[in-house]
Amino acid sequence: MVHSKHLESVMKLSCSLVAVLALLAGGVAQSKAGILHGSDIITDELLTINTSTGVATSVGALGFGGVEGLAFDPNTNTLYGSDIGTGELLTIDTSTGVGTSVGALGFGSVGGLAFDPNTNTLYGSDFFADELVTINTSTGAATSVGPLGFSSVQGLAVVPEPSTVILAAIGLVGLAAFDWQRRKRSNP
Repeated sequence: MVHSKHLESVMKLSCSLVAVLALLAGGVAQSKAGILHGSDIITDELLTINTSTGVATSVGALGFGGVEGLAFDPNTNTLYGSDIGTGELLTIDTSTGVGTSVGALGFGSVGGLAFDPNTNTLYGSDFFADELVTINTSTGAATSVGPLGFSSVQGLAVVPEPSTVILAAIGLVGLAAFDWQRRKRSNP
């Protein structure tokens, strides 16, 4: 049984870690290899963050001063960043930290990024315009999906849906159980 004081301490520690990461890193994204990357908007650096200790280590200078959003494309092993200072989409070399401009987003304050690997769609949130956008990863151009309905949305995440195979298997198990119950009732 977990004591409430112990649980309260763990919750405070977890909230503290999140608060430190939020202050330190402008954006956070996890690679396919499980490496957590962050961007420090004060020092203009790409970071790796140890998920066991919370310790961040500099990879190198990004070359852009306002990288707020990060998202990782596991299909191409590409780390994307959004720079709110220049309004550009970037690709970031995870071994050196160097950012390279892909192109102008067309929205000035895209601070949150999320990549959907199932649809190959990069999403962004413009926190001043209150817009959800999709971003062309070849040109950097963003297209409005619509208003978010909340101001200052700076964090996005894509939550994968269960695969169709898993859903079909669950359905088949349910049908088999129903058929078994039906046969059991008709043959007492």
